[in-house]
Amino acid sequence: MSDNFTKQYESSPESTLLKHRLYRPSEVAELLGIPLPSVYTWIKSQEIRSKKLGGRFFVSLTEIERLLKDD
Repeated sequence: MSDNFTKQYESSPESTLLKHRLYRPSEVAELLGIPLPSVYTWIKSQEIRSKKLGGRFFVSLTEIERLLKDD
């Protein structure tokens, strides 16, 4: 039954919204346990894929998951 729930959740609109949620660099630093300046350095060097909206950088949950898998 839990497998069915997981499959339903992964294809649900809520799951899609979470995958597209954008995180501020300060949130990324907290989630990854790294200093905020490191996040900006990685954004600048394109080690972290980010979007710039209104002069601010944002990182997707998918990108954060990619970074966690690379560890």
